[in-house]
Amino acid sequence: MNTQTNTGSDPFSGLLGGGRPLTQNDKDALVRKYKSALVGTWTADLGNGVSEELVYTDSTYSAKLSGPAPAMASGKYTVAGLVGTRGLKLRLDTAAGPRTVTATFEDGELQHPTLQQGVTGTYRKK
Repeated sequence: MNTQTNTGSDPFSGLLGGGRPLTQNDKDALVRKYKSALVGTWTADLGNGVSEELVYTDSTYSAKLSGPAPAMASGKYTVAGLVGTRGLKLRLDTAAGPRTVTATFEDGELQHPTLQQGVTGTYRKK
C-alpha cells in the first residue's frame, strides 16, 4: 500500500533544472552574457575534410565552409531572444533572405547550425 501523499511540489524539479522561474532581469542578463560570448571567431571540424569558421561581431556575422563543397555567408544579425538558459535565437540576414538559428553555449563550446543543410556543428573559440 502506498502511503505517500502528493504535496503538490515536483520531486524532480531540482534534477531537471527546475526551481524559481527566471525573472525578466535574469533573462536580460543571460542575453547580455551570451551575446558577449558569441562575439569572436569560432571553428568547427565537421569531419571528412570539412570545417567551418564563424565570425561574430556586435552586429555582423560571416560563415566560411571549407572542404569539397565550399560556401560562404555573411550579413547582419539580431538577437531574437533567449532559448532556455543556455542559448540565443538569432536572426541572420542573408542574401537569400532571413534565417533564424539557435546558438547554444555549453562548457566553452557553441552548438550552431552550419552552412551544410541539416548539420549542427560544435564550435570552439579561436
